[in-house]
Amino acid sequence: MNEAIKPKRGRDAALDTVKLWACLAVIVIHVSGRGVSALDIRSGSWLACTLWDSLARFAVPSFLMCTGALMLSPKKTLDVKTTWRKYFWKILRILWFWGWMYLLFDVAGAAAAGRAPAPGWLWGTVRDTLLFRDQIHLYYLQILLLIYACLPVLRVFTKNATERELDYALAVWGVTGILMPLLAPLSQSAGNLLRYTMSMTWSALGFALLGYVMYSRPVRLERKGLYLALFLGGFAFTFGMTVWSSLRGGAVNANFMDGMTPGPAAMAAGAFGLARVRHDGEKSSPLLAKLVNAGFCIYLVHYFFVLIFNHFGFDVTLFAPLAEVPVETVIVFALGYCAWWVLDKIPFVKKYLI
Repeated sequence: MNEAIKPKRGRDAALDTVKLWACLAVIVIHVSGRGVSALDIRSGSWLACTLWDSLARFAVPSFLMCTGALMLSPKKTLDVKTTWRKYFWKILRILWFWGWMYLLFDVAGAAAAGRAPAPGWLWGTVRDTLLFRDQIHLYYLQILLLIYACLPVLRVFTKNATERELDYALAVWGVTGILMPLLAPLSQSAGNLLRYTMSMTWSALGFALLGYVMYSRPVRLERKGLYLALFLGGFAFTFGMTVWSSLRGGAVNANFMDGMTPGPAAMAAGAFGLARVRHDGEKSSPLLAKLVNAGFCIYLVHYFFVLIFNHFGFDVTLFAPLAEVPVETVIVFALGYCAWWVLDKIPFVKKYLI
């Protein structure tokens, strides 16, 4: 049976470091993404946006790994009733609320531009919210719902599995949940096996399991080089294959940037491992703890600022994206933190919506 994770007092600096990196990376993706999709793929600006976007693709897998590290701990109460009442419902109401806010924001933006809302627009926004037709960046919350629904079952496995069985499960996941989806386009020539890939739920659950396994085992300092190689190799693969396939096909090919593919998976594992090597056993500093505490709210609201900046032309077309992307990222993060500072002081919002 796998040894239980020893509880640590206070916030864990390694996990909080990964969360902060991932929060910043999410903003980088949404700031640079406009350039990746809109700029000429033969331009230096497109190349710079693609570089930043590729570098940040460890974000969502890293969040999922942190979820597994925390939620699958033997010290955590994770029966079906608790999972659905405490965790699933919380994420669902937050997803519905902020999804609706973004839809109303779109309507307000259209009205400000002189486009009258269509008849029945209010019901339309409610319907789209309930059907999860919201801003694409909120897809992470939809994945989280699927993970929470499955965690009690995964918890039974992690609680009783040997290390060998855990390693085997990760190997199966790596092939079926990470490698095969990338090979799916080859299915016409490779036979039926690649046509029936696993769903995103399976891929996401694998990251939760990977986070649990890496967090539950002792840190090995000699693996620092391996973790660095994983991160840099994953980045090189993601960036290189995105550029090559896009230029070869004459249009942007973002398949290699998908979080459920080998490049971002390697980056996430590398980043997680590096944070553990650097901060194993350490408590988070007050500043780190505060920034991470604000992180979820920053994730929820940051895209408002990205959309506003895009509307007024403060985006990757303003000046060199190699410099513009990190500058805008820092500004958006700071504005998101200010929004959290205000919203956190409203009891109802703090308790139910952030």
